[in-house]
Amino acid sequence: MDNWQTGFRDAGEALATLNDRTLYIGTWEDYVLSRFDLTYSKANRLIVASRITAELEEAGFKVLPANEGQANELAPMKPEERLAVWKKVLAEGGRPTMGKIKEAKRLGLPQAKVKSPLRPCINKLETAKRKLKKVVDELPKVVTESEKEPFRRRIAEMRGILDKLTERLDAGAEAKAA
Repeated sequence: MDNWQTGFRDAGEALATLNDRTLYIGTWEDYVLSRFDLTYSKANRLIVASRITAELEEAGFKVLPANEGQANELAPMKPEERLAVWKKVLAEGGRPTMGKIKEAKRLGLPQAKVKSPLRPCINKLETAKRKLKKVVDELPKVVTESEKEPFRRRIAEMRGILDKLTERLDAGAEAKAA
């Protein structure tokens, strides 16, 4: 891979490491803005693009997306769809372009054109899940009774939020079915 092609991937991998290991202080959004002058969405697009590019490389592709935009065009699809679309793009010959990727998606995988409106919410839930797992891992084994109460209150609040989330999701599904 040429050096000019690795920039977005290297940046995305570095950002993923910082985010996954919570190697920052404050919120992720504030950190990437103050440290790298990146918006929250730009940082996350770089992370997604680097992961998709790594996925294609692991699948054996030698020609990889040349930039973040090409990689992210494949993001809404399932992994097996991404591989099929990328294979189709490369079969056309020449260098991959955004136009070729969009055309391969349109012709070969019509269901891949539709991006779920729930995807941003699912991504946020995944991030929250990872952070909660870290809290569980970091929780001391021995905690006094007085220290437990603030945790219990917050857990109860979170259960309430999850219940509202479930209700809203179910209401949306019922409205769509009607």
